Amino acid sequence: MLSTKGPRVQWKSSLFLRLLAIISLILSFATFATGANVLTFDEAVQKGNALYCLMRNTQEGAAAYMQTYKPGVSVASPWTDYNSLATWGWVQTLPSRYAEGTYEPVLDNYITTVLQMPTTGGVPVQHVQDEEVVVNGIVYPESGGNYANVYYPSSGLLVADENYGPESTAPQFKTQGVPYVLLKQWSDIAFLNWQQQCTAAGASVSNLKAVIRFSIVNTDAGSVIPQVTGGQTIGGYKNPMVFQPGDPNFNALLGTPNASGVAWLLINHKAQMGIKTIASISLFRSKDPLGGGSVTNMAFEIVDYSPS
Repeated sequence: MLSTKGPRVQWKSSLFLRLLAIISLILSFATFATGANVLTFDEAVQKGNALYCLMRNTQEGAAAYMQTYKPGVSVASPWTDYNSLATWGWVQTLPSRYAEGTYEPVLDNYITTVLQMPTTGGVPVQHVQDEEVVVNGIVYPESGGNYANVYYPSSGLLVADENYGPESTAPQFKTQGVPYVLLKQWSDIAFLNWQQQCTAAGASVSNLKAVIRFSIVNTDAGSVIPQVTGGQTIGGYKNPMVFQPGDPNFNALLGTPNASGVAWLLINHKAQMGIKTIASISLFRSKDPLGGGSVTNMAFEIVDYSPS
């Protein structure tokens, strides 16, 4: 059974995660200054095009395409059992410590007006990788990785609230030669929780219609988004910037980390969710619920796809 804890994860508050975001921004500026390892627009377009092709293919077709894109990488994710979270040290935060997404109510207007979905029925779920585990004789230390998302299984919405993978929270592992847990990607953890919540609600796992990535904070997206917008101001929920397939800007956005995570969610779980693709990507601004300036959000329209 998946364990649930309180005191050990209490420090993983929204305030702490915002501070982590600020630190990430500072590091991003340093990266921009040196020009090191920043995703370029052309690289993002190329990556986005590959992900778009993988989404629109059958399991077999995607597997064949993957051998030209990332040889040796499997299309199907090995993570389909909810109990895998406990195996890899992911502890669910007590509901009282993650009662609701920090985005509320700043996204309510977008959800009700643009998506035409209710704001009720959301299930907030936060997991923190805060247990050292031993799997197949290998010791995997706790990394402090944190994934906090809100799932609306009945309406088909997933809001990615505050997400920091193990490689972000414990970057020192790389130089120390310390292994990260194998179950570490947002797309896999989001799927396991989506599947769990759909089962509890009696909803179909294939019912996913939209994903919102709240408050985009990472170096690569910060590099690509200004080029996509051409310097124009991103509007609020009444005037989002909408990008559709066939536009290089769509592929560029799809190639950024936040968007590619959504693509991998669909690519890696075709057997459970069916063949789905992203029909549009929207950028819009909203208030930061914890104070400060406005934040940029990405919204993804997800539809079923039938390969011809």
